[in-house]
Amino acid sequence: MTNQKMLEVSAVIIIDSKNRVLLQKKDSDYPLGSNKWSLFGGGIEKDENAMDAVQREIKEEIGISFNKEKIKFLDEFIFKGELNGKFFRVNHSIFIIEFNKDISEIRIGEGVGFAFFEKEELTKLDLMLPTKKILERFLKR
Repeated sequence: MTNQKMLEVSAVIIIDSKNRVLLQKKDSDYPLGSNKWSLFGGGIEKDENAMDAVQREIKEEIGISFNKEKIKFLDEFIFKGELNGKFFRVNHSIFIIEFNKDISEIRIGEGVGFAFFEKEELTKLDLMLPTKKILERFLKR
């Protein structure tokens, strides 16, 4: 494919003590999935590794810091797609965190909101496609 852009991202599946998944609702201006639900995470910057990126993204997006010992690498996932006539490939490093803090500690830094969802509810949500694929794989475990 010509004109293919490659992105490296870290994403995190955050699970609470009731085995629910925390997701972020993207705002209407988000170009890759406006008003859709997604995992928390984002691009890996050139001076970062995947773990550094996920720690930074969590802090930026929910205002909470997690020690590296609490963040477990889960899997890698490659998503290929097309947006506005440009092809892209996104290499996801997927992590998992057990959320044992109070929900009142969350300070949303991106998007329009967040919520915890039961695993059965996830299939009914309007999810960003990479999030949907990642969660389908995760739920099969």
